[in-house]
Amino acid sequence: MTEVNNQDNAENSTSAENAPLQTTQNELKTSWIDNIQDSELKSSKSLINFKDVDSLAKSYVSLEKKLGQPKEPEKYEADQYNYEFGEDYKPHEGVYKNFTDKAIELGVKPDAFKELIKTYVDSEQQAINDFNKEQQALNEEFTGKLKEDWGNDYSKNLEKAENLWTKFAPENADKMFSKMTPEMKGAVAKAIFNISKTMSDSHVEAPNRQQDLTKEEIQNKIQEIRDDKSHPYFDASHKDHKGANEYMTNLYLEKAKLKN
Repeated sequence: MTEVNNQDNAENSTSAENAPLQTTQNELKTSWIDNIQDSELKSSKSLINFKDVDSLAKSYVSLEKKLGQPKEPEKYEADQYNYEFGEDYKPHEGVYKNFTDKAIELGVKPDAFKELIKTYVDSEQQAINDFNKEQQALNEEFTGKLKEDWGNDYSKNLEKAENLWTKFAPENADKMFSKMTPEMKGAVAKAIFNISKTMSDSHVEAPNRQQDLTKEEIQNKIQEIRDDKSHPYFDASHKDHKGANEYMTNLYLEKAKLKN
């Protein structure tokens, strides 16, 4: 009996030694995952469902067929991006060109591009309208304050200030003045009027204003100055004598130009 048992044990030992190594199904499925370098991908549980790389690739190709191949972005012609602006709106050429070029580069649909431009133009025009209303309100406020300060002399004082500005302001000063805030315009008007109070009428008078006068009106102005012996025209030492002399000369010249 002992010999039989020993023989059986020897056969079993030889059989076990020659038998192939057994691996679990899970080990077979996950062995290829070990070669993945990205730790986040490597830990994904969904990859366990694929026994090898071929299975994964086959699944991806099948999914791609179901979803369809990605389409090439649609291309549009540059003239499809033309936008017709209203007559009351003039775009900045450089900004509009840059905006259009970028839309073409990104493949924005022409209809979408035009909607964006329209939204921008509408918003800008609304902002301009709101600004103009605000400026108008401020102008009215400062005009009211000047009228309150000057009372019945408002028109006369404003005329003096305007004449002085016209006579002494540099070229293109009107453009600079138009860009001033209402507060600054009011301050300038007051300052100019205060300066005018320290000067003679010959300096405050608008240049060449006598051109709008008749010959009789010019003669009356000449006579008015001649009758006023305290006028700077008669006082060579007066600080305004030179200006008064120029003013009188202009009166005589304009009178000579007019026919009887």
